[in-house]
Amino acid sequence: MLKDTTGHSEVDRQERRPGWRPRAVPRERPEDLSCSLGRVLDISEHGLRAAGTGKCVMLAGQTLDVTVEMPEGPEVFRGMIRWVKKTAYLQYEVGVRFIDDASSSAR
Repeated sequence: MLKDTTGHSEVDRQERRPGWRPRAVPRERPEDLSCSLGRVLDISEHGLRAAGTGKCVMLAGQTLDVTVEMPEGPEVFRGMIRWVKKTAYLQYEVGVRFIDDASSSAR
């Protein structure tokens, strides 16, 4: 666990925030995983966060297919863009929530 200059870990800082709750599903932070949106920063069974470059044309609420280059081969997931954040000039991060086809077709 990484500690800051005060000796507190990230978990310690999170637990001090009002209303903080632990995640229901832990995130994995893969080293060399990419997807059709860019480099995967973290992934869980519910979604992923990716870093991309270039002009971002995605909008929150948009649904799309995301191809994740898994070690066993590419897998395609249906997802909804939850948020997009510009991080630098022509760089951005995007949060995607995975949705199943049954629930998306029922809407």
